[in-house]
Amino acid sequence: MNRLKLTLSALSGVIALVSWPTVAIAGPQIHSIEDGTVQVRRQDSGIYIYGRSRMPLEPRDALLPSQGARVRVTCPNGVRQPVTPGRLSGVMVICPDLARSLDGRDDDDLLQLLAGQVPYSPQVWREMPTFIWPDVSPEATYQVAMTQTIFVEAESSDPFAIPTTESRDTVIYEATVTASRWHYDGPPLEAAGRYQLQVTTANDWNYQAAFQQLAETTAADLTTDVEALLALGLEPVDEALALAYLYRDAELYWEVITLLQPLVAQETVPAILHQLLAESYSKTGSVGLAETHYGAAVTLAQAGEDTRTMAEAWVGLAKVAAAQQQHELTAQRLATAQPLYAELAVDEGWVTMIDDWLSKIQQESNTTP
Repeated sequence: MNRLKLTLSALSGVIALVSWPTVAIAGPQIHSIEDGTVQVRRQDSGIYIYGRSRMPLEPRDALLPSQGARVRVTCPNGVRQPVTPGRLSGVMVICPDLARSLDGRDDDDLLQLLAGQVPYSPQVWREMPTFIWPDVSPEATYQVAMTQTIFVEAESSDPFAIPTTESRDTVIYEATVTASRWHYDGPPLEAAGRYQLQVTTANDWNYQAAFQQLAETTAADLTTDVEALLALGLEPVDEALALAYLYRDAELYWEVITLLQPLVAQETVPAILHQLLAESYSKTGSVGLAETHYGAAVTLAQAGEDTRTMAEAWVGLAKVAAAQQQHELTAQRLATAQPLYAELAVDEGWVTMIDDWLSKIQQESNTTP
């Protein structure tokens, strides 16, 4: 059974470089767990299990300690590293000696955004999903249309022509709603089907997002993973974080938004919640809301000395500026993020990636009349 794999982009954590002289071991393992619990996300299955002292770890496993927990991992070089509580941290980030051969990043979404393209492909899981878009005003009324893309064999008068397919868009449901949060109640969405949500108002405001329904096998695997995670009985914030990472890796960005929106309304929440929410808003086309929550993530991360989340949030803000075609602001925000990544023991290729982006932005500005 194929499980949702933990991508390298999810392997992040803020790691304090504190070391103790110990004997080197064959592979990484959990050394100690105090004042809480830790969930281990296995690289081979993608599911979460409870961690325990002396548990062996694989390089692409990830750890999610509960809020306030003190967890240490013994790395292959014998150094014991602390793991940031309340954040999913990859073993290769916890143990820098495992990550020396990390490949460079090949992200190009920022450049695509600058070119006016939409590089993201949100997915939905449920047959009757919930959609959220930017709120125009409390009095706004929204006209909503759901369109399905169907691929059919193109007609041809030539009997010897090679068969080709063409796409046809068909409106399958329309509704009028008075809120920017809509629980779809039309015909059930088909597994692996391609759709487009279009929302308009009387004053010509427009929002649209293309998405795809998960394939049956992927949806079944995700259901199993979610049920296993919920059975762990985690604290509410820890459970929400684990679910948010799971949904994000499956590109279920509206699920992340639905999950985290109520939590960030509370007075004290970790910066990573705003970061994950902002990323999901950005990838569903709500860049204004994304900018708000990336800004909140920067503020909270700075107060908590959370360098990695602060760096990630500044890159997110750069992508918001790119989506708005603001080249100079994009470059400024990338330049803010780069030294923050440089402070980390493992930057996961971001310093070089930002250099590449800045170089290409500069080249484009030099050739633009």
